[in-house]
Amino acid sequence: MQQLYNLMLDAKYLAKNKVDNTVDNILDKYPFEVECPVQEELVKIIPVFRNLEQTLLVIDKRTTLLRKFAEVTVTIIDVTKIVLGLLKSNPFSAFAASQLAQKLQRYEVIVDIILYIIISIDNLVDKLIQRLRDLLTKLNNCLEEPIELSPEIIALEERIRISTSSKGSNTPEQDYRGYFLVLQEELVNNIPLRNVEILQQGVVVSETDKTFASSVEVIFQEARLQVDRLLK
Repeated sequence: MQQLYNLMLDAKYLAKNKVDNTVDNILDKYPFEVECPVQEELVKIIPVFRNLEQTLLVIDKRTTLLRKFAEVTVTIIDVTKIVLGLLKSNPFSAFAASQLAQKLQRYEVIVDIILYIIISIDNLVDKLIQRLRDLLTKLNNCLEEPIELSPEIIALEERIRISTSSKGSNTPEQDYRGYFLVLQEELVNNIPLRNVEILQQGVVVSETDKTFASSVEVIFQEARLQVDRLLK
């Protein structure tokens, strides 16, 4: 599980130290709003820009195996639920059903964490692409021969856009002070009953009381207060 956390930290490190800092250095060195640098200087920036694009592709590539692993794990969860349903119908299989239920919970926690990491990296890459777009606009305002984003980056941006819109605007996970806060929901008479599980390195260490409150943010706020108490 620690490897999953390291993956996200590595992506953030690459983003900050190779992309963000490089763009900042270019903008500090060349005040585009004041005047355009000479063409010889602008041409030198182009390979640096292309290298930044490659860095974003490297960051995204690291989530490819995670996506495949999540798909396989979801399939395992679906099969496990079927088997668990069969075991629960047999009173002589209570122990086996209990053991399987515990494994099912672990699988679901793993998938929650993987999806959180994928979403976090997608959001990170999306913000960095926007930084490159802003830099590209400044460059093209001065370049005699404008350049464009690479086709790979454009395709990546579109994939993230489609993925984000399919998940909705409210991500049911949050990262707070080293803990993952994961929203859990079940329907009771068609009314959502919710609570937030508090995880550290994939292990549930606490959770909020279940509530019919309609505001998800209120539930997350209670979870954050619990984390604050844990850290005292």
